[in-house]
Amino acid sequence: MYEEYCVLRFCPTDKELVECYLKRKISNQPVPVSWIVSANIYRHKPEFLSKVFKDYGETEWYFFTPRDRKYPNGTHPSRSTDGGYWKATGVDKSTESHGEHIGFKKSLVFYRGKPPKGVKTNWIMYEFTVKDPPQNKRDANDMRLDDWVLCRVKNKIDKSPKTRTEVDVDNENFDIVNDTENDTLWNLENAL
Repeated sequence: MYEEYCVLRFCPTDKELVECYLKRKISNQPVPVSWIVSANIYRHKPEFLSKVFKDYGETEWYFFTPRDRKYPNGTHPSRSTDGGYWKATGVDKSTESHGEHIGFKKSLVFYRGKPPKGVKTNWIMYEFTVKDPPQNKRDANDMRLDDWVLCRVKNKIDKSPKTRTEVDVDNENFDIVNDTENDTLWNLENAL
């Protein structure tokens, strides 16, 4: 029964996400056919992403995305979007393969507004990173922290009216990807 369900739905394990997808993407190796889209998700609200990439999931989406630095000389990632931010919750969990540590899984929740007065939403993200990612700082002004991390974005359906808000994603007019950095990234016009 479980196997039949997985045939109809993309459902990789954490280990598979890091080992079979993210590590291969980082090292420019072919990635197995999947439902993972390459896009810069930290620039947009999750509602907008779910609308643009509606063909890739109903309540859960997978993305390869770059991460930028919060500060020029720092190592903290910037997770601010237009109209909100992703806030880390809990501690990073180790991802292992055959007893060897290969990466991390971080849980984040999307808040609308600006810290510290943001409003918590039903959007959850699991951000996967590899152990010891390559640091490719191009010049002193380069704000790129990681070329690629893998994110599973999920809308946790909640019937509570306190956290549910309506958002007009039709009015967003932003470039979701940067085609000059990587030709394999989605083009917003093609996604709509």
